[in-house]
Amino acid sequence: MSEAGGRAPVAPPRAGWTRGRFVILALVAVAIALAASKLPIKHASAALVHELHGAGGWGMVLFVLVFVVACVVLVPSSALSLAAGAAWGTVVGSLLAIPGSTLGAIAAFFVARTLARPWARRRLANRPVVAAIDRAVGDRGFQTVVLLRLAPILPYNLLNVALGLSSVRLRDFALGSLLGMLPLTILCVHSGAVAATLAGIADDGVPPTRERLAMLVVGLVATLVVVVIVTRRARRELALILGQ
Repeated sequence: MSEAGGRAPVAPPRAGWTRGRFVILALVAVAIALAASKLPIKHASAALVHELHGAGGWGMVLFVLVFVVACVVLVPSSALSLAAGAAWGTVVGSLLAIPGSTLGAIAAFFVARTLARPWARRRLANRPVVAAIDRAVGDRGFQTVVLLRLAPILPYNLLNVALGLSSVRLRDFALGSLLGMLPLTILCVHSGAVAATLAGIADDGVPPTRERLAMLVVGLVATLVVVVIVTRRARRELALILGQ
């Protein structure tokens, strides 16, 4: 707050940074595929995918639990979403990564609000945007959480912490996070599936034909385009809310 009692201005998310984020994600997926095509990375990657895919239902449950713990200890969720896509494909991988990321966010939210509150306050003390987020969720909790997930102005893990320090209700946080994280989570999972197929380590027993590869790549591009469009719209709405 200024001395006159006004609100400190908060810069909206930068368009270049947002677009660059998705370009980097696509390049990471390609890099994973290229790296996995070389020995011994290919064998190690194939072994990991085989173990995850071959563990059955218990393997899926364990993966979700690991996802939750990883979110609490601030491991990037995108890496786990990529792994889900590589091991189980886009559909099943999304059905695992979506609850994993949501439950992980809720767990991190609770930890930041209770046990780790002093640490969280110190960690975010020099980020003025945290105060703006707290003001916004006080008026429009659910809407603000959805927009923050679609157009994040803080990394996923730090956003969990910041919202844990805020006055947002658990219901708004949980549902807003679930809906807001859907586009990027599906993009990460599909990127992992494409990377595994390109690298020849997908564990579905189906050879990567040209037609299949074309469908996967087209799906990846289409998903990327949708995410960019949705994020740009969300960024504009979020700038209005935080700038009030």
